Amino acid sequence: MMLTVVFLAADFYVFCHPNHSIDATLTPRNTKKQQSSAVEPKARNAAAVQKNLSDSRQSLLIRGENDKKLTPRQIKFNRLVKQIQKLETSIQAQTQTLEQMQAYYLKEVTPVIAQEDAVRIRYVKALFIFYKRKRKALTDEEHRFLEALLLEQYEMITDDQVETDPELQAIHKKLYNQRYEDTLSEDFHELKLQTVEYLRFNGVNVPDDIFDTVEDMDQMHQKVTSIMDEFAGRQQTSEPKADAQHGFGFDDRHKKNRANGTKRPNKRAEAQKKRNEEKTALKHKSISSIYKQLAKLIHPDLELDRDKKAEKEALMQQLTSAYRNKDFHALLQLELKWVQKEENNIDQLADEKLSLYIEILQEQAVKLKMEAGSLKWHPKYASVMEFSDGWQPSLSDMKATLQELKTAIKHITISTAKLNKNDSDSIEELKDLIEQFAIEYAYWDDDGEDDDFDFADFDTDELF
Repeated sequence: MMLTVVFLAADFYVFCHPNHSIDATLTPRNTKKQQSSAVEPKARNAAAVQKNLSDSRQSLLIRGENDKKLTPRQIKFNRLVKQIQKLETSIQAQTQTLEQMQAYYLKEVTPVIAQEDAVRIRYVKALFIFYKRKRKALTDEEHRFLEALLLEQYEMITDDQVETDPELQAIHKKLYNQRYEDTLSEDFHELKLQTVEYLRFNGVNVPDDIFDTVEDMDQMHQKVTSIMDEFAGRQQTSEPKADAQHGFGFDDRHKKNRANGTKRPNKRAEAQKKRNEEKTALKHKSISSIYKQLAKLIHPDLELDRDKKAEKEALMQQLTSAYRNKDFHALLQLELKWVQKEENNIDQLADEKLSLYIEILQEQAVKLKMEAGSLKWHPKYASVMEFSDGWQPSLSDMKATLQELKTAIKHITISTAKLNKNDSDSIEELKDLIEQFAIEYAYWDDDGEDDDFDFADFDTDELF
């Protein structure tokens, strides 16, 4: 189940951000430290660019001349500028928090998790010996609780550990009455079914057998990414046609039934479509013209001064990134800084151009909201989110969870050592573990208080 959640969460991020490439080197296990000397100059240039942008943020707001009241469009423009600035600040803060948590996870949490894996495997193997051989030392009820405890602990072991350990695979077969390989096959089949439902839930109409030829997780991920890229492309081009090659199409809940012949032309709809196309072309032209104008001004190849050339190289990267990501807000800031620095043309924008700017900024605000909401589900932070306690991740919560994990490791280590003695104290420890498990996970009265426990009062069928 966890595999399904992490897998779909990662692809959901790709679905929300089709232009963002997910590089395997960004995942926590493959993250490599960079030499500070290699990134320091770029960092200084980036800081200078960010300072220039920050200085122009307030200037991007329309102030009005001679205390003249702003028009409704100007007020709306200002509101969007502030909203985008707030969203960008929120995304930066989230990113900083997640980066801090990831660094802490790699340095502090990863070694403890590796220790927990090793300790838990020894604990499961010790419990399994009693489950398999010490039946006479336990009552039937106690043995059923031991089985539930063993199942719970075994489920916490990762697949990577089981795949390389024949003893764990033997335990799996005993607990599930099924070979480990067969269980993996069933789980993978279930993942395919869940992925089909997930895609349909997001409006992608795929056939039931779309993943029949997929044999492993790598192929699965590639297939889902391909389907979502296709879906994103059709959304952008507004072509809700079926794909004959792949055998899937995309839902259009507002499409009328055309089975009875060709639909009559709708002049109003055609006129609206034409206006939308003209508006889209105008938006692209506006963004493109700002980009070209700025590129001529700040291109580093035209600068002779060494210090200014380095600054313009960083600015050019910022400009190219803003143009590629259609970050109209950043383009306007750069335009104001480098083109309009001696004029206050932002207050003199014509209503038609201001309306166009408002529409572009509205679209950017929607994208930023989506990015802010899905940032923590980026595959880069999958391990951080899985380990964090709570929906809103924080470094303090991660530290508290790590401390709880260290305490659990200590207790498991002590219990395993007692169980491995294979004497009367081992049986006593086992019974204590079973009773503690039953009280903690299974026996609570209506008011949430645990009472004196009696195995005879408990229906062990509830455990399975």
